[in-house]
Amino acid sequence: MPPRTRAAATKKDDQDSVVDQLAEDAAAVELPTEYPPGAPALKPMLAIRPFSRRGEFKRRYAEVAETRGELIRLQRELAEIDAKTNQDAHYSAQLRVWAAMDDIFEKVNAALRLAAVDVEAYDRWSDSLTDDNDLMTTFNVYQQRTQPGEA
Repeated sequence: MPPRTRAAATKKDDQDSVVDQLAEDAAAVELPTEYPPGAPALKPMLAIRPFSRRGEFKRRYAEVAETRGELIRLQRELAEIDAKTNQDAHYSAQLRVWAAMDDIFEKVNAALRLAAVDVEAYDRWSDSLTDDNDLMTTFNVYQQRTQPGEA
């Protein structure tokens, strides 16, 4: 996910809600409109049953947004470190950014698994991914098509 640029917030506390952030990100970045080849079938959020499973999906979806906020913070820290003057600090900051990205991939994977029509087929697909972009493309297209933040 690319770093998010944010226009001046209009809210009293100068912070956007998670839904506002996701909508702003979608508008700022041209997202794919088709699932990658071989992507498994996914249920719209409102079709996820039982309700406890849908609730778990929403919690996982919120974790993606929360972890994304942490990633943005870490990316800013990395940008502030001059690699030429402090290579150790730059390298450790880069590792933290990469780890936060992996955390996002894990949380996206857990959320999409809950939306899978066939969990075993989803697991086979997920386990065989060789490009993390396919997972994120699937998530972005799912977001666009089902708009879980607005349900």
